[in-house]
Amino acid sequence: FMADHDAWRELGEIYVSLQ
Repeated sequence: FMADHDAWRELGEIYVSLQ
C-alpha cells in the first residue's frame, strides 16, 4: 500500500505541474 500511495502522490505532483 505504501508504494501505491507514493505512486498516486507522484501522479498528483505531475497533474499539478500540468495545470
